[in-house]
Amino acid sequence: MTTLHYPGVEKAPLSGLQLMKALLTNRITPGPSWKLPRYRLKFLFRTLTQPRRTFALLDYLAQHPQRDEILFAMPALPAKLHRTYQAANITQVQALKRITDHYDMIQHCLPDAINHGYLSKKPMAIATLTGKEEQRYAITLNAVSRLDKEGEATLSFNNPQGEPIAIVTFSFIEYQGKPTLFIGALQGPRAHVDHQEIQSATKACHGLFPKRLVIEALTTLADVTGMTQLIAVGNHTHIYEDPRYKKRKGMVFADYDSFWETLDARQGEDGYFHLPRQIAHRPLEEIASKRRSEYRRRYLLLDDLESQIRQTFTRGHGNPVTVAQSQAA
Repeated sequence: MTTLHYPGVEKAPLSGLQLMKALLTNRITPGPSWKLPRYRLKFLFRTLTQPRRTFALLDYLAQHPQRDEILFAMPALPAKLHRTYQAANITQVQALKRITDHYDMIQHCLPDAINHGYLSKKPMAIATLTGKEEQRYAITLNAVSRLDKEGEATLSFNNPQGEPIAIVTFSFIEYQGKPTLFIGALQGPRAHVDHQEIQSATKACHGLFPKRLVIEALTTLADVTGMTQLIAVGNHTHIYEDPRYKKRKGMVFADYDSFWETLDARQGEDGYFHLPRQIAHRPLEEIASKRRSEYRRRYLLLDDLESQIRQTFTRGHGNPVTVAQSQAA
């Protein structure tokens, strides 16, 4: 478990005001940005312009039993309400509830070791797939601070070198009175990763695209954590549709709507896509005989993926080691 350390003569903050003072005076530095005077001044200014919700969040964080782990994993969390969060169509009040929902729910829906492991800096593998030529592809669950605008947790499909090539960011929330896994973003690899990696992974996984595999993994994750619905942003509700991010709008290259529709998701009046809890697979009898062996291998891989995730949650812990180490295991 990772913790922050406070000066020995002082007590850990117990209120939002105490936490804010500790952040502003550099007694607590969850991440490098907090060491910069300009960042702290910006945080102070925005807090003064939006005090009610910001202090509600700070009070919540200060009293959370996993406060130190959460702040270390998500350093910008105290300032998260100062910008658009998770979807373009939610209010600051709704954003606050989604954040607190997530950190309340992880205490109950995740086994303790997985809860702590997902907040650590090391990738935590919850499944490892073996490709056609014995390549190892790890499915990891972690809090990724650079993706914190879209959610509090990230599930990644990693290539054999440990590079994520399909990434889904989400939160556990209560939505419309139901425990919900809410998807804020689905994306491919970062710019420095060769696009060929996607093609190689697809071939190794019997024609299953990395994004499809990471969503298949997510549906199992939703089930084992007790989420009764999966909901995702669409093209017009992604955070980059907010005017604040107009310069970044062109950075979203994925057609969310079309992808969700391939999974038989339906769009609601709220602008979100409601995904099936289990993705339908074509019966082998409906597939041309010359392709059945390929589809049979796909289904075996998907069965193995589901089985591994269920076993991970049954035994109560993932594989809290580096991806490279998990490949060698």
